[in-house]
This record gives sequence, C-alpha cells and structure tokens, in this order.
Amino acid sequence: MNPDRSAPYSLGPKILKEMLTPQSKVPANDAAEGGDSKPLHGHFRGLGWAIDETATGDRYFHGGSNGTGFRCYAEFDPKVRGGFVLMTNAENGTEVWRAVAAAISKP
Repeated sequence: MNPDRSAPYSLGPKILKEMLTPQSKVPANDAAEGGDSKPLHGHFRGLGWAIDETATGDRYFHGGSNGTGFRCYAEFDPKVRGGFVLMTNAENGTEVWRAVAAAISKP
C-alpha cells in the first residue's frame, strides 16, 4: 500500500489502520485459506480483509468467486510493500492462485 494518502480517493490513515487491525478472531476451522504461510497466532478479520499472524509478520488477504467460474484472490504484506492480485476465469481458479501464492512466497 502506498503510504502517501494525499490523493482525494485515498482512505485516510485512521481508517486504513482500522481496516488492517484485527477486529475479530476466527476459529481455525472457519478461516479462509491464504497462501503458503501458516498462522502463528491465529486467523482474524479486519475491515474487509482476512489477517493471518505468521512468524514473518501479518499477511492480509481476500478472495472470492461468482459461482460460475470466476475466482479472485489478493494478498499483501505492508512491511515489504508487496503483494499480488490474481483473477482467473476457470472453475479451478482456486488451485491456480494457491500454486502462484506458494511459488512466489518461497525465498
């Protein structure tokens, strides 16, 4: 995320902080499946984002589908200012983003 929040369409720093702050803990069996990192302290929900606390830092992600083949997934790490968004148009899109997430998360 760009730390410059001066654009008129940007969320302000206060709401951005709230959006990325764990708001509720999610039981492990109800948690969304993220990339290759394993949660250290648990799964949480922010405002619109799922958050996994991992040994290397918090990982933020969100995904979805329309039920007819479209799949999307987004993941980012604000500490390194990096992430990715993947959109597929196939029933196996979930497998595609999982493979991409695993491949790019390896050192």
